[in-house]
Amino acid sequence: MELFRPVSENEFKEIEKCEFSSFPQIEKARPLFTALLSENGAVDIARHMKLAPTQGNMVYVLRFLAEDAFARQFPVQNMDDPDRRALWLSEEDLSLLNQHLLGKISVIETFSSDPSMMDTFFV
Repeated sequence: MELFRPVSENEFKEIEKCEFSSFPQIEKARPLFTALLSENGAVDIARHMKLAPTQGNMVYVLRFLAEDAFARQFPVQNMDDPDRRALWLSEEDLSLLNQHLLGKISVIETFSSDPSMMDTFFV
């Protein structure tokens, strides 16, 4: 299954350290890892993503593949908005996702964070 995730500069650097082969652990402030089913939705969120000053000033949209059988066990959230449909994974599920990734995580878009334009929070 093809999935997408907008990430902060800090999260991107952690993924880069793992040579784009896994996602870092979830931050304690964010209890869920969100993977979007729509590239358009991920790009839209990234364009408007509000970053804390400690998260850097760049937002990256990532594309990754997960084994279908693994990904399909999670119910799709936000069913009313096709661009915001997503899978929500716990910390334990994220560890399993990393074991079920197919290939490398890739960057498909980057945005410079402009605080005057940011209004969407993404968890």
